[in-house]
Amino acid sequence: MECARVQRVELGAGPASRPPEVCVSPGKPTHFLFDTPLREAGVRLEERERFIDMAVGGQSVTVYPSKRVVAGKPYTLTACFADGAPPACSTFLLVPHPTQATSEVTVVRPPPPEVDLQRELARQRALVEQLQAQLARTQAECQGPTGLTGLLAPGFLRDGESLKGADISTEITYKQKTGDLRPDNVASYRAGSRIAFAMSLRNKSPLAWDPREVTLRAPTGAPLQVLSVWPRQPLLPGESARVVVEAATPEEGPPPGPYILTFGPEDEPSLVLEQVRFP
Repeated sequence: MECARVQRVELGAGPASRPPEVCVSPGKPTHFLFDTPLREAGVRLEERERFIDMAVGGQSVTVYPSKRVVAGKPYTLTACFADGAPPACSTFLLVPHPTQATSEVTVVRPPPPEVDLQRELARQRALVEQLQAQLARTQAECQGPTGLTGLLAPGFLRDGESLKGADISTEITYKQKTGDLRPDNVASYRAGSRIAFAMSLRNKSPLAWDPREVTLRAPTGAPLQVLSVWPRQPLLPGESARVVVEAATPEEGPPPGPYILTFGPEDEPSLVLEQVRFP
């Protein structure tokens, strides 16, 4: 077993198939730090007599193995939480090592279900507001002129300006959640007070991919106002599409970059493109 000096354990809501293993060594303390309070009477250590000491705090447990621990024999440490929320207890296997010990173990529980629901509700509300604003803009634009007139009449493309474009396929870097999305033929555009990003994308995932929740951040970290996203419906498995994101430039004009373009919620995005630059 490889012994890490510092270890992080993230607990699941249900019982683990096998308790996580933690290295201990005679005469060396191992400190467990929990992110929620413990029930002191609910902390149990198997064959307690083989340990010099065990100290239980409000959110911590420290064990001091003695030379009486048997090499290769794991000892069970169980700690139960005061709030009773799942998981109610966590169990660890303390594996003796002759010279090495993990000095600190950080234990993190999953957030309560109501916290997850509130976070998801806030995310959905933000998405609805974004889609409502996008719908209002789309309806207003559909009532006005289209084509080149649609650029000139509202002043998006001012006199003497031109539509500028750049191929940035070799410049961008990207990260994705599943590995089933691959951007291709990536380009950026600028025309007056508007900027746009376009890419070819094929969805190789077995699930539909929704491109409509988008965040575009400037080099300062400030989000830009996203005006429209195309396509307006999810991309089904196996489908390909030209994905276009249009945004309003800052009043002082768009800096060249790099920008970060995020598809999906920023805490769990499906696709993130970095090093995005506009002409």
